Amino acid sequence: MYFVFVISGLYVLFRLPDLSPDNFVLNLT
Repeated sequence: MYFVFVISGLYVLFRLPDLSPDNFVLNLT
């Protein structure tokens, strides 16, 4: 199921470029 988390992260990164890096990092942690 780990690959699902990676794909989801990349999907969000490419689909929501408006999100700031700080918010993305906070979501990962």
